[in-house]
Amino acid sequence: MQAKIIEAFRQKAWGEVARHATSLDRATNSQGFQVVGAEALFAELPPVPWVVQELELAPGAVSMVAGYGFSGKTIAMQSLALSVASGSRVWGRFDVGEAGRVVHLDYEQGSRLTSERYQRLARAMRLGPDNLAERLDVAFMPEMYLDTPSAEDSLTSLCEGAKLCIVDSFRASAPSAEENDSGAVRLVLDKCTRVSERTGCTFVMIHHARKPSDSASGKFAIRGSSAVFDACQSVLVFGGEKGRPITVEHHKARISGNLCDDFVLEVSDVNERWGLRIVASDAHNAELQRREEEDSALREAVLGYIRQNARCSTREVGGSVSGRTNAIGAMLDRLERQGHITNRATRGRSQWVVS
Repeated sequence: MQAKIIEAFRQKAWGEVARHATSLDRATNSQGFQVVGAEALFAELPPVPWVVQELELAPGAVSMVAGYGFSGKTIAMQSLALSVASGSRVWGRFDVGEAGRVVHLDYEQGSRLTSERYQRLARAMRLGPDNLAERLDVAFMPEMYLDTPSAEDSLTSLCEGAKLCIVDSFRASAPSAEENDSGAVRLVLDKCTRVSERTGCTFVMIHHARKPSDSASGKFAIRGSSAVFDACQSVLVFGGEKGRPITVEHHKARISGNLCDDFVLEVSDVNERWGLRIVASDAHNAELQRREEEDSALREAVLGYIRQNARCSTREVGGSVSGRTNAIGAMLDRLERQGHITNRATRGRSQWVVS
């Protein structure tokens, strides 16, 4: 706008000078309200500067990753940070484009655990300090909390030139903001959104979800006021049983409206804890694999029991082998059809033996 005023002044187009000056005055007026006129409002919009398009991660409103304890959300975000900082695919599946600087605000884990996990993840990705120089900054247990009045200016300075800022976690970063208080929640999240609008840095906030037993999903899985979900641009909910692959569900995509298909993340050690690898795969295929593994385990358990307990009854097998009664019965029928076991029943009592 200022450039247009100068050009109009040079051309002595006093009407244009006055018009642009009025627009500039409206855009910089006082009382905390900054407005733009129709000319700026209807200007051609640039492409969305995606960080990860399929996950709807981009500057603007905060994106949120929610999950209950031990659901892998923090370590998955550390892996995301390394991918963005190095320009490599996230979890081997999602493109990030050009590498950029990442800021990680660690209010939860502390320097030892966070550093160790970054080192193990980086080894598995074949990354090191030379690959990440000046593109990965971590603040361990910051003294500045996001619910303090001066946090917005400090956060703006910190995120200048950054592509991604990870906050772990919402509750720890804003201890005075009661998560069930919609007003307090919006003050913190909207503060991060304003910083993102100014700096072009994408914010990802880690948050806790309700316990799986609550059978809540989507916005209702996230702890606290519904204002948390409402304020966010993208919402990913992490879940799954401990020791099993992590299930990831995409529940909000404000910019495009295109939700990513459900997927799973598998976390595995590399060379006896030397490295740590996280790989994403299709949820449907992972579920089929899980069922095959359970089926194989049940098969071996039933066969093993019959080998050690010849002429055992169906009831004895069902009472000793872990699993649903109907699943065990179906397995006995299948093993008999395949010729692995034989039922030498007498007087109506089943007697299973290995063929």
